[in-house]
Amino acid sequence: MRLLRILALCSLALSAPYSPPDVAAESDTGGFERRVTKESAGTAAVFKIERFYAGGRSQSEWNYVTFAAQVTAGAAFAECSIATNTGPKVPTIEKTECRNATSLNKAIKWSIEPMGTGMMHFNVWWEFTSHAHLYGGVHMYQSWFKEWTVQDGSKVQEH
Repeated sequence: MRLLRILALCSLALSAPYSPPDVAAESDTGGFERRVTKESAGTAAVFKIERFYAGGRSQSEWNYVTFAAQVTAGAAFAECSIATNTGPKVPTIEKTECRNATSLNKAIKWSIEPMGTGMMHFNVWWEFTSHAHLYGGVHMYQSWFKEWTVQDGSKVQEH
């Protein structure tokens, strides 16, 4: 029975279709046959990402990324945020755990990194067991980011 559960989780994690630009994943609580049918139909649902904001703060070197992630339908949203002092632009954040001022969620990890073309790549991982995770990512086009010039002449970037 344990082997069957491991195989089901592996097939769920490894054969998930490429996610649309909304960062993807779903967990089905039904039987194994239903999961296989659902996966082969390519109907994986989506991680929900809400309230995504990223950018710099005027007249300082501080920047931030903040968003809320829901990894399964009906689950509570996990608030993720980070602030760094690397300049007034959207920061590069290597894979990190979802945390905010009051909590830490080690099961959800994320990153946002430049792609060399002016685009950024935003990634989310949900590690639901010690051996399996679901992943979603989205390319964030350069046009999605706005650059503002403040009164003192400094520039601030935001999404």
